[in-house]
Amino acid sequence: MSPNEPEYRVVYSEAIRSALNTYVDVLLLAGWEKQAVRALVTSMDNNLKRNPTYFGNPLYSLKTSKIIINVGFVRPLAAQFGIHEKSKSVFVRKLILMTTKKSP
Repeated sequence: MSPNEPEYRVVYSEAIRSALNTYVDVLLLAGWEKQAVRALVTSMDNNLKRNPTYFGNPLYSLKTSKIIINVGFVRPLAAQFGIHEKSKSVFVRKLILMTTKKSP
């Protein structure tokens, strides 16, 4: 994304926010450092705001609503999200905590 392009508006429902808070708590209880968890969440959010079309892989398209559903990973977190290019919006549909183990 070039500096002149606007960021995407990322929409997190209350259910997604709740799941994210739960996953943060789980990671902290599993021994992750607060700084590492913060970096993980920030990285995911930045990817969704700045370059969602290059973040992850497209799964399918909702043709009538013109939304492309993608899945992206910032290990150990995965996000399924829809991109609506015309409105520059990203809708987070699902978050999955794949593991609580730290990478070597």
